[in-house]
Amino acid sequence: MAENHARSVLASIVRPGRPRGGPRAPTGPRIQPSHVFLGCLIGLYLVFAFSLPYLFALGVIGVISSYFYVGPPFRFAYRGIGEVIVGVNFGPIMTLGAYYVQAGSFAWEPLLASIPVGLLVAAILWINEFPDMDADGAVGKRTLVLRLGYSRSIGVYIGMVVAAYFLLIVYALLAVFSLVPITSLASLVALLSLPFAMKAVKVLRANYKDPHAIIPANANTIFLHLAFGILAILGFTVGAVLGF
Repeated sequence: MAENHARSVLASIVRPGRPRGGPRAPTGPRIQPSHVFLGCLIGLYLVFAFSLPYLFALGVIGVISSYFYVGPPFRFAYRGIGEVIVGVNFGPIMTLGAYYVQAGSFAWEPLLASIPVGLLVAAILWINEFPDMDADGAVGKRTLVLRLGYSRSIGVYIGMVVAAYFLLIVYALLAVFSLVPITSLASLVALLSLPFAMKAVKVLRANYKDPHAIIPANANTIFLHLAFGILAILGFTVGAVLGF
């Protein structure tokens, strides 16, 4: 979350007052840049107090990618790779960090298990870029959605959602046949989040050019990510306890 807020604060500084499809920068009266800085200091203290050097390395990756997300000279968001940065940071990087804190080591299983969640996080950013296309184009922010156009961008969004569910099912089958225990059969409970995905796709297809009518699609994508993640974790935990 510190990575997210730091990125939003920097974006608001680099492009102050820029019109967007929806408010995102946390620089209003609730969260100030100084609050983000204080949070970073607390995080650094915890890292060194509990001797977690690799967690510090992951944090450095997050901070650097956050700065260059909109900061010069790279400005990843303006070059059409911001979606990838967000998906990696909020999927594999965040999951590996959480796993390392608890296990004291890294493993392939949590890395692979985090990919569906990373895809859905990227899908949130992706669908949020539809109502921002005009504003992004006006300031030279060449996002992938802007580069690909409406039709192909809808296809990519659907592809990310489908890929998340496909991997969920593949991981469960691998666990059933005792091939690679990435998750568990019980994690298939995350399929209950499908209604959010279906609603989001339906609204997106019908209203991709309307910045107001598309809002339910944006909201359902957020709910999809939240429900998918919580249900998958619940299923994995139950599966580990009960042995299936």
